[in-house]
Amino acid sequence: MASEKLKYKLATIPFGILALAGLGEVLFPDVPIKMLSHLGYPSYVVYILGSAKFLGGVAIAFGNKHPTVKEWAYAGFAFDLIGATISHIVMADYTQAVTTSILTGFVFYSRMIWAKHTP
Repeated sequence: MASEKLKYKLATIPFGILALAGLGEVLFPDVPIKMLSHLGYPSYVVYILGSAKFLGGVAIAFGNKHPTVKEWAYAGFAFDLIGATISHIVMADYTQAVTTSILTGFVFYSRMIWAKHTP
């Protein structure tokens, strides 16, 4: 049981980091704007995704009292990363596509571990 809790805590830590990254994207948008414009997205999408990453990371890292919000946050990260993977594949940016695919797998793994601990 203790190792399961440790797995869950370790799987949750990156979402706190993602929350900080999302905040960084909103406060310092130059690099994310360049990346998203390379994929064909308008610059304002950075603010939408950055805000969503921040809120989703906070919900996953600290939202144990609100499981529905946490579930939505997991779904949001899954949709974001699946969309990013497809966008990178379409633009033939396969290295980034592999990276976002791995991150998508991590989201599903973390969600699976969390589901085991949710009553």
